[in-house]
Amino acid sequence: MRRIVVASLLIIAAAFLLLRSNLITAPESIPQDKNSQKTENSEAKEDKEVLVTNLNIPWSLDFLPDGRGIVTQRAGSIKMLNKDGKLSNFIFSISEVKHIGEGGLLGIAVHPRFDENNFIFVYYTYSSSGENTLNRVVRYKFSNETFSDKKIIGLE
Repeated sequence: MRRIVVASLLIIAAAFLLLRSNLITAPESIPQDKNSQKTENSEAKEDKEVLVTNLNIPWSLDFLPDGRGIVTQRAGSIKMLNKDGKLSNFIFSISEVKHIGEGGLLGIAVHPRFDENNFIFVYYTYSSSGENTLNRVVRYKFSNETFSDKKIIGLE
């Protein structure tokens, strides 16, 4: 039950954050048949732009109030995307992340009142002992380009 609640909260938070940052929008209309959809070779391909390269299994993205992006890589690291779209030298690693199967460092969310509290939440897979695989939500404080004050919020 706890797993379902945590997963549901993460999905809701991710959708809220994506809508807030205008990364996704509701479709104006849904095509009624597959022939009306754009094909891979149509003009839809021209609308795409590569923002950043050289990431290793990027999984989640959110934006700080100053416009910089924070990107998770499934193996356990977080990288910073500058306002100009370039990766900075900043990197934070979570050593306890267990990158196995569909697990790893999966989610990141900036608190809606980040300017007041500097909170960033991450969701990742870990192992408490042996071969078990668990998930948790952790809150960090992010200030002066440093993650600190780790607080475990939810476990699975």
